[in-house]
Amino acid sequence: TEVVNASAPYKTALEVCAQDGRCNDGAGNFTAISVGGGVPDAAALAAGIPPQPSQGQIFDNAGVTLAIAGPVATLTLAPQTAMGINAADTYVLDGTLQALDSKILWAINAGSGCRARSIC
Repeated sequence: TEVVNASAPYKTALEVCAQDGRCNDGAGNFTAISVGGGVPDAAALAAGIPPQPSQGQIFDNAGVTLAIAGPVATLTLAPQTAMGINAADTYVLDGTLQALDSKILWAINAGSGCRARSIC
């Protein structure tokens, strides 16, 4: 649950910036923002995406990526290997921007490693 909980600041920041237009092009697509290796680019920081959070026992802040493809934001959190959790037990969320109201619908990506082990 530590990795799942670690996604909350990113999800909230994306939801807020989609609503206020900082990462929403107004035509139903996200603007170009990204996080790689846990570090947001300048556009992501300007949109309110949080800088690298504190690392936990399982959560690996360097394992956070955010990629944008049109109306879909893919947030990936890769855990550290510890306490029965493997690095392959990734938590991948796809957030789809709704053009009508700028809300984001989140779904656990089928490729999430944690899904195969029913731990997310």
